[in-house]
Amino acid sequence: MEQLTRLLHRAYADHAAAGRAFFASYQSVQDTAYRLGRGECWVAFQGDAMVATVTVAAPFAAPGVYPAPAGAGSFWQLAVEPDGLAQIGVQRRREMDVQQHSDQPPQQ
Repeated sequence: MEQLTRLLHRAYADHAAAGRAFFASYQSVQDTAYRLGRGECWVAFQGDAMVATVTVAAPFAAPGVYPAPAGAGSFWQLAVEPDGLAQIGVQRRREMDVQQHSDQPPQQ
């Protein structure tokens, strides 16, 4: 639970620094456990390192003002390791450059 909470803090740190108060940027380990208890937590690992997470729930008992049809699902605590995002962005940019200069689609 501590590892997951630290990932959430890292993933939302830029938002917090910019004054956007996402709960995941400062939630406690106990808050993380509570929020996981309301859904199903998925995590991604690269080797031994946790690099991404999302918690999903379907159907989700949404408040009356929630803009979703009855029985719809929801997700929260979506986070990707910031260093991993940078690598994904660099790779995607390379694919875009190749695609712009070639008739071949990017390799999958």
